[in-house]
Amino acid sequence: MGNTPAAKRGNEMESGDLSKAKTVEPETVSEATALSSAFVTMSLKQKNNRVLEDMLQMIMKVKEFLAFAKEDFLRKWENPAQNTAGLEDFERLKTLGTGSFGRVMLVRHRESGQHYAMKILNKQKVVKLKQIEHTLNEKRILQAVSFPFLVRLEYSFKDNTNLYMVMQYVQGGEMFSHLRRIGRFSEPHARFYASQIVLTFEYLHALDLIYRDLKPENLLIDQQGYIQVRPS
Repeated sequence: MGNTPAAKRGNEMESGDLSKAKTVEPETVSEATALSSAFVTMSLKQKNNRVLEDMLQMIMKVKEFLAFAKEDFLRKWENPAQNTAGLEDFERLKTLGTGSFGRVMLVRHRESGQHYAMKILNKQKVVKLKQIEHTLNEKRILQAVSFPFLVRLEYSFKDNTNLYMVMQYVQGGEMFSHLRRIGRFSEPHARFYASQIVLTFEYLHALDLIYRDLKPENLLIDQQGYIQVRPS
């Protein structure tokens, strides 16, 4: 009885149904895969668009900052501050270094107790070495710039003998000393410092200023581990 025509037709129908099911399934899987792929592609495009939009917004913010920074610099350049303190306001503690025109001393502000690095330039030496314009420009630039990774000029004044520039005192010391002690920085440390130098130079270049004395001796490291670029 299992081989009757009706039974055969039933088996054929079952077999045919199974065959049809088997032929439909790959198409369904293929469609699902295509939809999934399209969804992933669309998601990646949306993500890339968001990343691009974020980058463009960041670039616009940087441009706005640099434009504001240049306006601020030009305003201070055209109206430089004069004699913002006096020698009697500071207690001289020790010599930090010497140079062609004078020396740098560690001083303490008598009223606030804050420590600073006082650059003392002998007028006669400045004139003899024909560095009058250079020195005046350095002072005007330092009092006009303002950036997190640049040493700040806090006060400036003069007397009959010397010019005085009182700058931020960076206690961490020179990068040169750290390199000499440890030999070399790790790659993450090097990238960390390099990024700050690049940002500082981008700021200076936006002001049409060129820094021509980049070396480890002129890179100071503050108490938080950040770079402070000092004037040469």
